[in-house]
Amino acid sequence: ENLEYITSLFSAEERQHIQLISLEVDNLSPLAHNELMCTHWLWNRAAAETVLIFQTDSLICRPGVEAFECWDYIGAPWREDDLWCVGKPWLMKAGNGGFSLRSRQKTLECLDTFGYVRGQCEDVFYAEAIPKVGGRLADRQAALAFSVESVPAPRPFGFHAAYKWLTSEHMAELLDGISYEP
Repeated sequence: ENLEYITSLFSAEERQHIQLISLEVDNLSPLAHNELMCTHWLWNRAAAETVLIFQTDSLICRPGVEAFECWDYIGAPWREDDLWCVGKPWLMKAGNGGFSLRSRQKTLECLDTFGYVRGQCEDVFYAEAIPKVGGRLADRQAALAFSVESVPAPRPFGFHAAYKWLTSEHMAELLDGISYEP
């Protein structure tokens, strides 16, 4: 049902540039989602080297994804007081995975080198592992330009679940800044 719905949103021409993978389930628990994102099964099926992760509570605000393809992992930066950042200031650079751009090759290298520990948040795993395999984790400035979740920024490329964390004023600014003109 979900696959049919998503497929219906795109023309036949647009579908030639999009790869949809049916998981044969209606929804995933947070644990199942984290485990799926850390499987060779998923990443070996990715047809492109650069993969945009776009969860259903995400939105693209403007064109320009190409400006972020220089990073092996980029997602909205986390707040200093987020539990997974305490004592790990490097995690405040870029990390939220709900709307993120990732290198397929470096993602697979992380899995091959470190493996995934069940119960760990997949985005925290990759934000820590990517630099250890020689990958480029985005800096905080680039991450703020790419995506917003809990840290407000003007005119990001997109956002993920920002309505859960931002004030209504910040959300209004985000929505007012949406423009699909090049």
